[in-house]
Amino acid sequence: MGGGYLLRALAGLYYQNEQLPDFHSQYGPAATAFAAGLGYGGKPPGFILFLGALIKLSGQNHYIYPAILVQSAVSLLLCYVLYKITISIFHSETAGRLAAGISAFYPWLIYYSTQLSLEHWFVFWVALSIYYSIRFDQKRDFLTAIQLGFILGFTLWIRTVFLPYILLAALFFLIRKIPFAKISAVILIVSCFIIGWGSYNYYRGGEWTFTGGNADHNLYIGLNSKNKTGGGIWGEDAPSFEEIEKLTAALPPEKQKTWFKDEVKKFARENPKQVLLLAAKKMYIFWRPYPRAPEYTNPLTIAIIFFSFMPLVLLSIYTLWIFRQDKNYILLAYPILYIAQLNAIHLVFAGSLVYRFPIEPLLICLAAYGVNNLLDRA
Repeated sequence: MGGGYLLRALAGLYYQNEQLPDFHSQYGPAATAFAAGLGYGGKPPGFILFLGALIKLSGQNHYIYPAILVQSAVSLLLCYVLYKITISIFHSETAGRLAAGISAFYPWLIYYSTQLSLEHWFVFWVALSIYYSIRFDQKRDFLTAIQLGFILGFTLWIRTVFLPYILLAALFFLIRKIPFAKISAVILIVSCFIIGWGSYNYYRGGEWTFTGGNADHNLYIGLNSKNKTGGGIWGEDAPSFEEIEKLTAALPPEKQKTWFKDEVKKFARENPKQVLLLAAKKMYIFWRPYPRAPEYTNPLTIAIIFFSFMPLVLLSIYTLWIFRQDKNYILLAYPILYIAQLNAIHLVFAGSLVYRFPIEPLLICLAAYGVNNLLDRA
């Protein structure tokens, strides 16, 4: 356990020294340290980290301390929700405790999931929506139905990208009760994914589209002849957003609304091989062992993230393998569906998910059971 605190302390010192462009970064490590101190009953390692964080932040802005309290509360709640998800799926208290412990010490996870904006807490809301999906699936009573509806509704309001996941999760309640062939289930899932998202965009913008008006520029940046790398929020070799605005401003009003999609369709028709190549590059970016942003290219940071993320992936694969025959396999569908959805989105859009943060908490849940199984075998 001491090693875990030391790792978080080193990561926090690196963050403080680098002073990343995001203003949240200046107190992210302190929030993590505070959460560790509270989460483990104020034991000496956590208490020392907490005091050190406060001393280091003594010269920061006045709003820093309320922010630490908020972030710490969300951090602890996230650890608790991952603990509950793991127990609900695998029926193992030990695996649940392992999930909470891994999430408490996992580099960057709590920093990713706790920002001042509700919208940026979406890692927490994803975990919470999956937990209540599992609760409803197990209990099927009126109270859990209300809880699930409230959480999913609020989550959807916070981040509309959750809509396909919510529809997929709801559809699974039907699939497991109807003796469809596997291929029929796959067709239903894919149809629900496309129709649900398209319907939402039609309701919002009056146009049937898979991307929606707010995402069309992201789609274009990801799929155009100048994007050679497939990466970055905007695509490293793609034209800047200012250039695109100048270009579209010169078009007739009716063309401005459809220009992005028209260009993407034209590019895809003329360059199908390049589209597939960009998709492969995006997947490499998404699943590389460390985030690709310039702030994280320090050798120490790369090493810390690599040696924490890769075991999660390997242990998650191991868990899926040993758990494949379990009668409650359907519960694994919730985290797996969300991981699949994020990957599908990433294949299309331009580096819309530079970091893996919505996936890593779910990998922790899967990996914790794998660790528990290995400990039982030892």
